[in-house]
Amino acid sequence: MTGRPLLVMDVDGVLAPSSVGEGFRAHMYNGPGPDGSLVSGTVLLNAEHGAWLNMVLDKGIEVAWGSSWLDLANEWIAPRIGLRQSLPVIDVGRSRWSRFGWTSKFGPVSDYAADRALAWVDDDFGGKEPGWAEDRTRDLGLSTVIVQPHPLVGLTSEHISTIDNWVDSALGETTVGGADNPSREMLA
Repeated sequence: MTGRPLLVMDVDGVLAPSSVGEGFRAHMYNGPGPDGSLVSGTVLLNAEHGAWLNMVLDKGIEVAWGSSWLDLANEWIAPRIGLRQSLPVIDVGRSRWSRFGWTSKFGPVSDYAADRALAWVDDDFGGKEPGWAEDRTRDLGLSTVIVQPHPLVGLTSEHISTIDNWVDSALGETTVGGADNPSREMLA
């Protein structure tokens, strides 16, 4: 493995679920949608997600956006969840589709990850990505995990626990995933 392990985050359905849950706050968005047309609506966000992502960044994991929000994720989402820094943006395009069992994001995300450990969090996969992750881990020794939140609920404490365990594996550490890890208590 070369380079830092990579966590790829989607926005809609992951950090911004479709229904209100505990800890989420409604934000009004008026701006370009994924297709470039003007949209207006409520975006539900939880600041605890930002605090957790800051902790992951502090551990040395690269966190990148893999979302149709593209640069707007840094401009609009990041400040509302309390991210301390802008994240790299993987150009996954503005349209979402699955074809032949693969999400349209697969090529851009797998190219960006290259030969690094990868945790990929998205609510909309094509179906073949989990098998690809298993093969990548087994055959290439690149710790790879696919995390798929339900779009109505978004990222939960169980998902965070899975990713924290991946962080442990990817960094070869035991402290991030231990019982004293404050991120385990987030979103409980």
